[in-house]
Amino acid sequence: MEALVLTTGVLLSCQAITSKVGAKWKPNLGLWFRIRMLIVGAILGIGILLSCVSFSRLFTVIKERQFSDPMYPNVFDIKIAIYAFIAINFVQNYFQSLLTPLAMKLVAAPGSSEQLKQNASKITASLWKAVYHIISVGAAFVLFSRAEWFMLSPKCILGPSECVTAMWKQYPHSPHCPYLKEFFLGQLGYYFHGIFMTFTMPKQRNFLEMAIHHLFSAALIMIAYFVQNAAAFGVEVLVLHDLTDIPLSLLRCVIQTEHRHVTVILYVVTLIMWIAFRLFLFPIYLVLMSCIWPLAFPSSAIGLRWEIAHGWIPQIGLLSLLMGLHLSWFFRLLKIAHNFLLHDDKTHKTLGHHADDDAVSPIT
Repeated sequence: MEALVLTTGVLLSCQAITSKVGAKWKPNLGLWFRIRMLIVGAILGIGILLSCVSFSRLFTVIKERQFSDPMYPNVFDIKIAIYAFIAINFVQNYFQSLLTPLAMKLVAAPGSSEQLKQNASKITASLWKAVYHIISVGAAFVLFSRAEWFMLSPKCILGPSECVTAMWKQYPHSPHCPYLKEFFLGQLGYYFHGIFMTFTMPKQRNFLEMAIHHLFSAALIMIAYFVQNAAAFGVEVLVLHDLTDIPLSLLRCVIQTEHRHVTVILYVVTLIMWIAFRLFLFPIYLVLMSCIWPLAFPSSAIGLRWEIAHGWIPQIGLLSLLMGLHLSWFFRLLKIAHNFLLHDDKTHKTLGHHADDDAVSPIT
């Protein structure tokens, strides 16, 4: 019965989103659609091949861990992510429909009625992402700010090594604090939603990067939870991403309006947060200190033994890929700022044009 409810919910929520795309989605059965499917097939094929190579061993390890620890993550926990996917699809559809009239009034110097609708759609989509990330970050701070592993707490900022030790406490049978599982798998549902939107929306300039980002992010979450029981580490990664997505989403919203000074301020805030969280904290704290250091020095206080670190190599590889994307998107942000300075004497619409051309929205 529960499977029937989940299936029905997924189908209805997908219909709610694709109905917004309308006629623009159906013609995608041409060359661009085939290219998309080829890329998706290649990515999934490589993933399935790698999974099959290690599946038998991983399956045995996971079953052994579940047998010795009834609280170890179970594959049926995926239903939480599916419920979140359904809810997010419906909420986004309602949210954007509700704010469309307001967005139509905020659009800067519209051209044709079709261009007006497109720009208004960008405003509502970006505003939805900003609201979601604000709620996500707020929920993380409310739920986990007292946890001994939460890196943005004052204790962890002053003593990061102690927080890394707490993060891998009793690994691989690390205890979960309240609502950790629900929050983490709810975020997986958000990335399921991002994958669905990426492959059903009309042609996008940054399709390949977004497809890789969403697929690999979902893979990271599933590896962290179902293979490693490392939800605390996964939450740290997600919070860093969400923090930088807030000003970035607001920037994409305001850039479609006449509020030039607000746009400049949001650019500066986005660049500062991008450097602090994605180019410094993410590689230093989460990749080096939390992943590489424990394996490189297993005898240290935060060390992990190789024989129990299943899934660690693909995790480090995927995190390294994200670091590369972060650096690439940072240079795009710098290019957009450069274009803005060069065209400072022109209208605000020029800035919006450059931002859209350079795909300033790297995350979802």
